[in-house]
Amino acid sequence: MSLEDLATELVEFIAGHLQLSRHLNAFCQTNRRFYAMFNERLYRRDVQGRRRALTWGAWKGILPTVERALKQGADVNVVNNHVVDDCDYKLYAEETPIFMAVRNRDFDVVRLLLSKGADVHRRNRRGDNIVICAVSTGDIDMVRLVLAEGVDVNSHQNGDVPPLLLAARRGYTEIVKALLDQGAKVGDKDSWGETPLQVAVTGGQHDILKIFLDRHFIRDEPMGDIGADALEVAIVRKDFLTLKLLLEGGANPLAKRRTGYNAIISAILSRQEDMAIFMTEALENIPEVKDRVGKGLLWYAANGNCEGYAKYLLDRNVDPNTDIWQPLTGAMYGASCKLVEMLLDRGADIEFKDEMGRTPLKVALEEGGETTRKEVVSLLVRRGASLRKAKLNAEQKTYVERCLTCGH
Repeated sequence: MSLEDLATELVEFIAGHLQLSRHLNAFCQTNRRFYAMFNERLYRRDVQGRRRALTWGAWKGILPTVERALKQGADVNVVNNHVVDDCDYKLYAEETPIFMAVRNRDFDVVRLLLSKGADVHRRNRRGDNIVICAVSTGDIDMVRLVLAEGVDVNSHQNGDVPPLLLAARRGYTEIVKALLDQGAKVGDKDSWGETPLQVAVTGGQHDILKIFLDRHFIRDEPMGDIGADALEVAIVRKDFLTLKLLLEGGANPLAKRRTGYNAIISAILSRQEDMAIFMTEALENIPEVKDRVGKGLLWYAANGNCEGYAKYLLDRNVDPNTDIWQPLTGAMYGASCKLVEMLLDRGADIEFKDEMGRTPLKVALEEGGETTRKEVVSLLVRRGASLRKAKLNAEQKTYVERCLTCGH
């Protein structure tokens, strides 16, 4: 006589003496008759004991298993304390079934768990909440499903990666919009101090950046510091599109950073002349734009040998003569002969004295770069620079004579 032909009483007797759940589970799988007789008992025993069925069902995405476990009274918020030799399963240590179902993008299981009262406000061992798990899937529908439960999108712990930051970093545009609609903060930082806006700017995430800008996160910022920092990053990265988007979004190119420089000066220092011109286009009173010590845009253009930008400023009628920090003097530190001649042609005072009483000729001799000094000195003398007013020493006079003799 086979096991399946035994009388029901005997089968019940045998099952009653199976102490381990795995043995009863194996008994259930012997045939359909035993399955129908003992499967519910197996789930009841699990609920009263180690409570693995619900966790296992959520982990594997097996809806019938989840349904049966809940039907037998399993705690929908049971915490997984069972770590097996499976690297994926270890990820779920100390998590409730809802975390597993969300990560698996198992909508049916998620909806069932939510309907049974799954706690969407708790955290796992790493401090993650359910929102960050949903965002990590990249599935906008899963994110919306979780957000519909009223989870606070800003409830992450200090130092954790904010959900909005993760979405921006991965380029999830629709998820970014959904999180912003629920009040996610653009200024939230991770443990490295990085914000979602910084991620969009430094990563060239133009679509994400446009979302932030369309919501006036820079335009409504009172001090202008955020926009100024963002413009600086765009300049360093030579990202013209990001620069353009930032300006359209309200970033102020005249806002000074901690260095005392505004974005236009930073562009000049980085030799990004096209960017400097683009930011200057909308300015009406260019001569008033100065750094904290009074150096103007034309001084920086001359000092940085930015011929194109210097010509642009001169064509916009910027006066090459100032009360202090004369552009021609700034050009003596290494600018090309062409740029120096450009300033002289526009009326730059060839005998202007700097704060140390030095004329441009004197500055060129003392500070000029090796590659351009001879040509610049020769040009200044040919254009009428006075050796007497320059108060040259013997060595400097000899140098000038040598320049002229050599035909420079």
